[in-house]
Amino acid sequence: MILGGLALVFSRLIDNSVVLLENIFRHIELGEPPEVAAEKGGKEVALPVLAATLTTAIVFFPVTLLTGVSQFLFTALATSVVLALFASYFVAMTVVPLFCAKLIKANQVHEGGRRRQGAKRDLEPV
Repeated sequence: MILGGLALVFSRLIDNSVVLLENIFRHIELGEPPEVAAEKGGKEVALPVLAATLTTAIVFFPVTLLTGVSQFLFTALATSVVLALFASYFVAMTVVPLFCAKLIKANQVHEGGRRRQGAKRDLEPV
C-alpha cells in the first residue's frame, strides 16, 4: 500500500518544485541575479505551495481514523502520501532555490526566442 500511495501522489510530488522553479525563472527573466531571484521567488510562493500541500494532506487525514481491516490496509497508504507531500514541500523550499541560485546563469535565460548574452546559437522557430 505504501507504493500505491506514492503512485497516487506522484504528480503532486513534483508540482511544488515546478511552481517554485517557474517563479524563480520568471524573476531571472525580469533581470534579477539568480541569487536574488531564488530568494524572492521562494518567498512569493511559499504560502500558496504550503496551502496546496496542506489541502491534499488534510484529505488523507480521515483515513488514519479508520477501524477494522481497512485500518491495516489504508493507514499505510495515507501515511505515505502525507509524508511524501511534506518531504516534497521541504525539498521545494530548500533544495530547488539553492540549485537555481547556483546552477542557473542569467545569460541562459531566453527572451523572445533568443538568448540574451553570450548566445552561441539563436533559438528561433524555423
